[in-house]
Amino acid sequence: EHLRSELVISALQMAQTHLERISHENESLFRRAAVAKLLFESMRDERDKARQAYVAPLKEKIEELGRLVFDDAFQVEINEDLQIASRTSKGVTGPFESLSGGTKEQLSLIFRLACSMIVAKDGGTPLILDDALGYTDPERLRLMGAVLAKAAKECQIVIFTCVPDRYGNVGEATVVAIG
Repeated sequence: EHLRSELVISALQMAQTHLERISHENESLFRRAAVAKLLFESMRDERDKARQAYVAPLKEKIEELGRLVFDDAFQVEINEDLQIASRTSKGVTGPFESLSGGTKEQLSLIFRLACSMIVAKDGGTPLILDDALGYTDPERLRLMGAVLAKAAKECQIVIFTCVPDRYGNVGEATVVAIG
């Protein structure tokens, strides 16, 4: 009977020791989870602040250039991946994916020009285009020439093309024939 009691007491002590160890591990996990959650939330908040700091000027510049091509009420919506999610023109809003190939091409170029213009203030980088605007109709091509001319006042644009007439509406441009 005494041996049985000692075994029960020993088992109880082992169980209590095991419970204490598991409780400490559990508390440690909860503390680490709370720290990880705080770090995640802080990083997410800072990312969102940074994104807002450059999304607004990017959207503004895209709309400024887009109004030269589309209409005075032209607007875009920029998603969290910094892509054009939708476009509003002539009072109609539509998702980027549903636009024609030519319109997508024009908006994509306007987006790239806007990015280049924004970073040009900090030293920037040249924008290199290789036969862009192949799907653009003649009227929009004329208007995109005005967009390129406006952007070229703020940033360097290099265009490679086998169809130089496509860029005849750019205005002041240095043309270098190769070959």
